[in-house]
Amino acid sequence: MTIAYWVCMMRVPAAQPAAAAVPPAAAAPSPWPVERARDWQASRPWVVGCNFLPSTAVNDVELWQRETSDPEAIDRELGWAQGLGLNSVRVFVNYVVWQDDAAGLKQRFGQFLTIADRHGLSVMPVLFDDCAFAGKEPHLGTQDAPVPGVHNSGWVPSPGLKRVTDRATWPSLERYLKDLVGTFGSDRRVVVWDLYNELGRPVLCTEWLHRQSSNTVVAILPLLAREHVGCYN
Repeated sequence: MTIAYWVCMMRVPAAQPAAAAVPPAAAAPSPWPVERARDWQASRPWVVGCNFLPSTAVNDVELWQRETSDPEAIDRELGWAQGLGLNSVRVFVNYVVWQDDAAGLKQRFGQFLTIADRHGLSVMPVLFDDCAFAGKEPHLGTQDAPVPGVHNSGWVPSPGLKRVTDRATWPSLERYLKDLVGTFGSDRRVVVWDLYNELGRPVLCTEWLHRQSSNTVVAILPLLAREHVGCYN
């Protein structure tokens, strides 16, 4: 079984006005110890979900930018997830969309939460992601067409290797994270935050159907349910 790793904030304070003084680092909430995270998981209903990207988007830039975001497709396909018995979805957000249009991204993300909630689905947002399957940096505008039969042929990372390795960009990346988590951190529709894809200690399994090892839904999903392991694939 392949397990992806995640880092989470269970609760964060609401966003502060721009003019407010920034509290000292010592005042920030401390990360939960492993035991508390496990107790939190055990106290909740079993989470079973999927990594979500609508059929009209080749990557998370196309999902969230104003020109190509498609709430009708999102509504239709989250309905499919509901019909399959899922109760949560994991969705990637891309920094470059926030950088270009922070207010618009937050409006569209709020709309996504509303649609998901209408279908009985909680949401795990993923804010940073190093997976660059297509070997590309993220960019706005027209995205490459999908390549039939090629897994994630048009996927792009967030924020991309060039920005991750440029220290001058780090303050903007921090503002992006704090803006989204500060805005939606207390929203009941967000089950947990995946701040950086595949990093940290696992509590929720975010990649479990490893077909190369002959994993099947029939074999693995009942095991996850029996052990109360929250899972997305």
